[in-house]
Amino acid sequence: MKRAAAVALLFLATSLFADAADEVRQTETAFAKAFADRDKARFFAFVAADAHFLGRRRISTSKKEVIETWSAFFDSATAPFSWKPERVVANAAGSLGFSTGPVFDPAGAQIGTFTSTWQKQPDGAWKIIFDGGSQCAPGTEEGFIDGADGVRLHYSKIGTGPTVLIVPGEMFLFDDLKPLADQATIIAYDMRNRGRSDRTPLDKVSIQADVRDLEAVRRHFNADRFVPLGFSYLGLMVAMYALDHPERVERMIQMGPISMVFNTEYPKELTHGDEDVAASADDVKRWRAGNPTCEVDFNVMKFVLVGNPANAAKVKSQCALETEQPSNLQPHFARSFESIQKLTLTKDDFRRITAPVLTIHGTFDRNAPYGSGREWASTLPNARLLTIPGAGHASWLEAPDVIFPGIRAFLRQALSKYRIATGRPPLTSPRATLSPIHQPFPKFRWHFGFRPVS
Repeated sequence: MKRAAAVALLFLATSLFADAADEVRQTETAFAKAFADRDKARFFAFVAADAHFLGRRRISTSKKEVIETWSAFFDSATAPFSWKPERVVANAAGSLGFSTGPVFDPAGAQIGTFTSTWQKQPDGAWKIIFDGGSQCAPGTEEGFIDGADGVRLHYSKIGTGPTVLIVPGEMFLFDDLKPLADQATIIAYDMRNRGRSDRTPLDKVSIQADVRDLEAVRRHFNADRFVPLGFSYLGLMVAMYALDHPERVERMIQMGPISMVFNTEYPKELTHGDEDVAASADDVKRWRAGNPTCEVDFNVMKFVLVGNPANAAKVKSQCALETEQPSNLQPHFARSFESIQKLTLTKDDFRRITAPVLTIHGTFDRNAPYGSGREWASTLPNARLLTIPGAGHASWLEAPDVIFPGIRAFLRQALSKYRIATGRPPLTSPRATLSPIHQPFPKFRWHFGFRPVS
């Protein structure tokens, strides 16, 4: 009997839950229809007295403010946009509902997504209490622009956000950074003599030329201030740019940066060798012998670039590009790193960078030691270090659920509010002590106000 009663109660609760969700869907549909029918009185009748509507430029915090803001949308004979509920849920009590779905322009093309929270009133009616949404990322623009000395650089651009993120290394990073286009304008380009950019004489290859190219890209897109993001040796390059053009750098991001001084040696616990690369023995042998084919090089490098061999499949081959063949890459790298080796910049020079900096580094990085990331974060006066335990050089492929939310928060200027109290989390700790807002992220450690362990 008790079991039958429990089943009956469960059925009743499930039925109420389903009925509430259906009511919310019907209400959202009626709300959208009132807007389409240009029925202002009926539309605003759905709005709760204490409703909050999150607009792009303003947050309306009462029904009165919602009416003031949204009345302009009723001036035209036809609705400027429309929407429909796609996913709807309600709580078990049947008192709160959540609705989300696409927003369309008058031609029927999706231009965004809405989210609404509904509350059931004592009379049984549903009123909207929270409303917001986001725009769809626009299509990608791509083409060529002139670099510092006329070399053509291939670029791709997406997004229209006020924050401008300029990223050298389009072939590696652009596709993975696209989801950030709802928050920022993303401009990625291939360096000279790399990717889809033009082949370049070796005497025009240097890290100084890369700095000048970054400035050429900024000027082309008329970005007054922007956030440069540099991966690997480009982490050093964007820092050099920040020294030359401090007025242009709003914030700076480094991913797996090489050391600020060439050939710096770090303690063993801050490095990770390539002895455990999981590629086939034959490929490794041919790779170590030198002058491998692009395919052999890729078969090994896809394991070198990750800490967990299971993530090697996420590394994309660039062998279809003429510039990425070993016959071009090897002399290119030789020339580029020769220019890096000749740099005379010191730690004191880099301490002049006062812009906020986010340095991201995997502890199993074989290409740029984890110690270099710690060194950058300990040297720059306004830097923080995001450690990805067990990740290799291409850390964003191994922990995208950690790195991209971290970048989003950094771009929102939210992270500067939080500091680790000790300022020196031990290396052996699985995670530094964090503010509660960061507790849902167990796979990484945020190091704020970091100073090296003595």
